[in-house]
Amino acid sequence: MSTANLASAIFGTWFDASANAAFAVDRATQRVACANARFAAILGRKRGELDGASFPALLRDSADVRDLLKSSAPRDHVAFHHGGGGTAYLSLELASMAHLGRGELVAFLGRDTTAVRRRRD
Repeated sequence: MSTANLASAIFGTWFDASANAAFAVDRATQRVACANARFAAILGRKRGELDGASFPALLRDSADVRDLLKSSAPRDHVAFHHGGGGTAYLSLELASMAHLGRGELVAFLGRDTTAVRRRRD
């Protein structure tokens, strides 16, 4: 098994089963390249709805798009549209990467902070 296939087999399982949201966005098209089930659940959507979805349309504040796709700094309480109405919040860690055949991607790992944010508001 090649190193790439081994990494996909191992980390693909973590991606799918993670308690954290994980997703990647194509920097050029600003579309979601892939997303795990946890990200979909936090946003109140089905997983298949997110693949290819417009990243700016998922965010409550369109000003966040440019910052999130160009920065590598962690962000707290980023507001997303929830599929059932309302807002879901995620604290995000991100990393930019070049993907052969896919171009520049930004990978996100997020922790659901909706309950914390609601208690503060």
